[in-house]
Amino acid sequence: MADETKLPRLKAGDTPPWWSMKGNKMHPGQPSHEHLVLSIANNRVATLDIVWDVERWKVGWFINHGVGTVTGTLLMTTDQLKAAFGLAESVPGQNPWYAKRFNATAGDEGLFIRTGRHLSLPCPGNALFGDPNIAVFLTDEIREAVAKLIEYAERST
Repeated sequence: MADETKLPRLKAGDTPPWWSMKGNKMHPGQPSHEHLVLSIANNRVATLDIVWDVERWKVGWFINHGVGTVTGTLLMTTDQLKAAFGLAESVPGQNPWYAKRFNATAGDEGLFIRTGRHLSLPCPGNALFGDPNIAVFLTDEIREAVAKLIEYAERST
């Protein structure tokens, strides 16, 4: 049974306790209409790639912690990708227990957690060096690039 511990409500502008400040330095490249791919990066420290993979989105990341690297990959539906990047409030039909458990706006267990514009994939992290999660602060520029990528994929299928 899920732990129903209540967390304090965050005020506007607050960051979640699992947030890594390195997520504030992420910037999008240009979404590729031809290859249906988007890279979001923090220089050479972290890279998040979103690629259309026939029926789902393949989301992969690389983080260089200086003393080692971390990589991860997961698959998302378009609805999950939209909710993760704040283009939708939540995943349609999704039970909100996971988001509520972490005092978040939206979440899908094992895929993402988002509080406002603070996104962590695949789950809440500890915000310390070596954390396997990637953090992305969802600027308007990042959200628009993801929306454009989704639009390209919808037109090509």
